[in-house]
Order: sequence, then structure tokens, then C-alpha cells
Amino acid sequence: MRRAEGAAALKRIRQMESDCIAHHGEFDWEKLPESEQDEYNGLCLLLDGLQDTGAMTWTEYRSAYHQPYQDG
Repeated sequence: MRRAEGAAALKRIRQMESDCIAHHGEFDWEKLPESEQDEYNGLCLLLDGLQDTGAMTWTEYRSAYHQPYQDG
């Protein structure tokens, strides 16, 4: 489900960018109609939330790699 949702969001973003370029010769978020600016922002936020960077949280890092110093 998440993959399909992300694919649909990306497709819509690319369509808005393509339409803007067709009308203005370049993509500029400020040239989108106000309603599309809101939609574009929402879709970008959705994609950001779906992105898996593979990064660890600090807690995960400490649990995995922190070894107390042991003399000996």
C-alpha cells in the first residue's frame, strides 16, 4: 500500500512540474496555482515520510555499537 501511495504521489508531483514547465518554461513552485502549491507541499511531505534513509537513531546506534571501556 505504501509503495503504491508513494508512486501515485510522485506521479502527481511530476505531472504538476511538467505542466508548470509547459506553461512557464521552467518549474517554479511560486508559479503553481495556490491550491496546487498546497497539494504539492502535502505530497512532498508524504514522500518524505515514506523515505527510508537507512539511518539509525541515536538510541539504536548506542545499543548496537556502544561497548563500555574495559581495561584488561
